Amino acid sequence: MIPDGYAERLALGAVEIIVGYRQPLILQRWIAPHTYRALARRAGLEARCGEPVRRPARVLASVIHYPAPGVCEASVVVHDTRRPRACAVRLELHRDRWRAETIDIA
Repeated sequence: MIPDGYAERLALGAVEIIVGYRQPLILQRWIAPHTYRALARRAGLEARCGEPVRRPARVLASVIHYPAPGVCEASVVVHDTRRPRACAVRLELHRDRWRAETIDIA
């Protein structure tokens, strides 16, 4: 089982990166390389399109499921001070630690 709040903190960090509140490097250690590149690319696009947020986001709700051994899927609702966003996070055990393989943000 993942530590309490782990998936929520990953989703929160990803949303804060996309809205310009944090830099992508803060999550590099905990997400897969392909997921990191996609998140950094999206953060760059968002930065060119709008004003960055000046306050931190907050988690409104979350649901966690374990579809298979070593796999965790979480649905997290994060409010980024502009609007609520739905986040889907898939975590897998990689070298005895949890790593986000996929982070989808709507």
